[in-house]
Amino acid sequence: MIDLKAFRKANGLTQADVAQYLSVSAPFITRVETGSNKLPEDKLQKLINNDRGWDTTMLISVEHSGDNIHQNGGSHNIGKVTCEVSEIAALKRENIMLRQQVEDLKEQNEKYWNMIEKLTEK
Repeated sequence: MIDLKAFRKANGLTQADVAQYLSVSAPFITRVETGSNKLPEDKLQKLINNDRGWDTTMLISVEHSGDNIHQNGGSHNIGKVTCEVSEIAALKRENIMLRQQVEDLKEQNEKYWNMIEKLTEK
C-alpha cells in the first residue's frame, strides 16, 4: 500500500503541492491519505516517475509471494519487471539531478576563471 502522506512529508510537500502537480483537488489528496479514495494508477505513476527528484520509495511497495508480485495493492504475475521499471525511474531522476549539478559546476568554473582573468589583468 502506498503512503502518500509519508511521501509528502519526506519531500517537504503540502497537500496543495501534490494536488497541483497531479491536477486534482487538495481535498481529494486528503481523502487518499485517509483511505477514503484510491489514487488512480496514472496519478501514482506520475508521482513515481516525477522529474523533480522526489523520493518515491514509500510509493513503491513490492511484496513477492511465489511467482506473483503484489504491488500497490494489486497482484500481477510479472516477475521482476515492476522492480526494473521503478529502478529505471529512480535512475532517470538521479540523471536529471546529476546533470543539474554538472551545469552548476560549469557555471561556478566559468565565474572562477572570469575572476582569475580580471585579477591577472591588473
